Amino acid sequence: MPEETHTIRNLVIFFLIILPLFTMSLQIPKAAGAIAKIYVEPYANTAEPGEQFTVDVKIEGVAELWAWSFYLNWTTSLLNVTSVTEGSFLNQEGAQTTYLVKKIYNNKGYLALWDTLQTPATSVSGSGTLATITFLVKAEGGSALDVCNTDLIKKGLWGNMESMPHTSEDGYFAYPMPTLYVDPPSIIGALLTPGSSFQINVSVANIEDLKAWSIYLKWTPALLNVTNISEGPFLSQGGLYSTNFTTVTYQELGYIYINSTLNGVPINTASGNGTLATITFLVEGGGFSLLDLYNTVLLDSLMVRIPSGEEDGYFANAVRDIAVINVEASSNTVKAGDSVSITVGVKNDGTEPETFNVTVSTPSPPSPSYAFHQTKNETSLAPGASDTLTFVWDTKGVTEGEYTIMAEASVLPEEIDIADNTFTMSGKIRVTAGGQEFPLTLIILGVAGVAIVGIGVFAYFRRKSHSA
Repeated sequence: MPEETHTIRNLVIFFLIILPLFTMSLQIPKAAGAIAKIYVEPYANTAEPGEQFTVDVKIEGVAELWAWSFYLNWTTSLLNVTSVTEGSFLNQEGAQTTYLVKKIYNNKGYLALWDTLQTPATSVSGSGTLATITFLVKAEGGSALDVCNTDLIKKGLWGNMESMPHTSEDGYFAYPMPTLYVDPPSIIGALLTPGSSFQINVSVANIEDLKAWSIYLKWTPALLNVTNISEGPFLSQGGLYSTNFTTVTYQELGYIYINSTLNGVPINTASGNGTLATITFLVEGGGFSLLDLYNTVLLDSLMVRIPSGEEDGYFANAVRDIAVINVEASSNTVKAGDSVSITVGVKNDGTEPETFNVTVSTPSPPSPSYAFHQTKNETSLAPGASDTLTFVWDTKGVTEGEYTIMAEASVLPEEIDIADNTFTMSGKIRVTAGGQEFPLTLIILGVAGVAIVGIGVFAYFRRKSHSA
């Protein structure tokens, strides 16, 4: 009996030790991993009124999903939903049976979707499309495609439903698409010597409900230096409202960061077109530099990102420009087999000595390919200087007909004006059929024949005279 009591006591002690550990194991959460995300793709959408566009609502990085739901909001005056279809993720491209519920309220500007797996004890993991939604554009403007009230559900212990943590990201529609751009788009001139200055604006067009913005602008630091940055009047609407305007300059790396946000409540956001910032540059050298807008962000009154395009600027105080100024031929008519000279005049309209190629060609027809195609090199043509290149076209074997003569100079790196790189000759060169050529043997046989006939005639008349 004491031994049996001892055994029972040991079992009780073991149970009391194991039970808390077992309970803790049920309560300790699993190691945190990547949180699932619901998002709209593509983020930025645009289409003209009367046209349609389609977005996917997608899931990323989910584990053991059994059911999902979300709402999607938009601006009723701009958009209508015309169709909603289930994506391939939850039903695994038809391999699983699902039940989709959809409610569309175009007059209120939102829809609600629920989708559930019908097969017991099943789940789906990974990434894919939950639903595809098609919109009809009713009018110009901008609207967030706001994903909200999202829920991802898995089956927990004993079949109870558990919501899973996740994030969501909205989409956006705009027509016309807002654009950030450098104004003027190009600063080009040989007078922009080291020590001189110039200004550019960073402006926005076709924006609605702008509350905040930020940009990066990059340039060649050995060529330019930023000396001043001032806020434009657009966001503050000419100074009616206060803003928090911030700039940071990284001259050695050649870029700046600028941002501005409207202060106060209520927020009187800006819409339309205007200047966000004015930037003054000091010229420190000669050459070329892209004024590169990148990592730009526009935010509306709900701090939702507004999609936009970007148009960079360009600076050059070392102008590169080659022009073909004339094309002439030694004759406008030539017999096939003869040669004709073609002279091409070129000029360096830039500020740097240039080496380049000039090609003269005769685009077909009447030949099935170029009847003439020849390239020559011009070496170190000085700024402002002109030169003449001569090409010789041997027309042997060329099909009879009229030919256009075109000369083209190769495009230089950083060359802006390329319209004058090509010149077409006034009038055409006509190639006519050449004279008939006879082989030497035929000529010799002809001469011999004439000689034989002549000898025969002479012998005949001599014999006749002797007979008399």
